[in-house]
Formats: sequence, C-alpha cells, structure tokens
Amino acid sequence: MSKRAVLVGCNYDKTRFNLRGCINDVETTSSLLFNQFGFEIADVTVLTDAPKSKHLPTGKNIKAALKDMVGKANTRDDLFFYFSGHGTAVLALGGGCCVI
Repeated sequence: MSKRAVLVGCNYDKTRFNLRGCINDVETTSSLLFNQFGFEIADVTVLTDAPKSKHLPTGKNIKAALKDMVGKANTRDDLFFYFSGHGTAVLALGGGCCVI
C-alpha cells in the first residue's frame, strides 16, 4: 500500500489578488504528511508559486501531477490532494456549476 499526495499553494505574489500563508499551508501540510502519516518524500509532489520554485502551480502542471498520482495508484493506496489559494466557479460540461 502506497501513500501519494499532490500539494498546491498559490500566494499570487505581486498581483492585486495576493494572499499570505498559502505556501506556508503547503509546508505545514507536507510536514504533517511526512511526520504523522508516513508519506515518503518521493511520493509527494509540491507545486507553489514561491520564488525559485521548481514546480509552478499552473493548470497544466496541476493536471499532470494529479494524472501521475492517479496513474501510479493501486487498490488500497491512499491519495491526497491539497490546494491553498483562490478558488473560482466554472460551468461544468452538460450545465450546472462546479467550484474549483
């Protein structure tokens, strides 16, 4: 049984919509996953908009990270997704609305 996670933190620095603490939320959550829940560093993908971040939280990168996590999953694996940042509402295929 494996444990895998994708963690996303967006502070939107240098925009009029900037937030404070979203990257800190991801750092705290990753520490919790490693220290309390036994996740391995290699099985956790972190995407943030922090300066010098290796993995930016673009839509393309988030979708790729989720696809990779799910693609590696087996029965009884634990999968965890965490997002800290702004959300929005978009029209769902076939009508209706979903919050993203």
